[in-house]
Parts: sequence; C-alpha cells; structure tokens
Amino acid sequence: MVEEDRYCVDVLAALSAVTTVLDHVSLQSVEDHTKDCVRQEIEGWVKADETILQLMGVLRNLAR
Repeated sequence: MVEEDRYCVDVLAALSAVTTVLDHVSLQSVEDHTKDCVRQEIEGWVKADETILQLMGVLRNLAR
C-alpha cells in the first residue's frame, strides 16, 4: 500500500487491523499454552482454573 502511494489513513487502518489480528492470535497461543502446559505444572492447585482465568484477563487488558 505504501509503495502504491495509498492514502495514509487507509494504510493506518490496514496496519491497525493487522495488529488486532496478531494480538488475538498471540493471546490465543498464550491461552492454549496456559491451558495445556501451565495447567499440567499447577495441576493439583485448588484454584488452578481460577488462576488461569485471572492470568488471561490480565493479559487481555494489557493487549488493549
């Protein structure tokens, strides 16, 4: 788009969309890892699921 000398606002909108998708994919990867590998490490903790949900909430807030 830059090479085609497209309107700056259009370029910024496209970059924003790509960033949003990448953030979503990154968070999904962290969540999958947490639910699999991390859960195995903390298995037996009484509040393991609650801890994972809290962690994902914090990460989602940071990604905004």
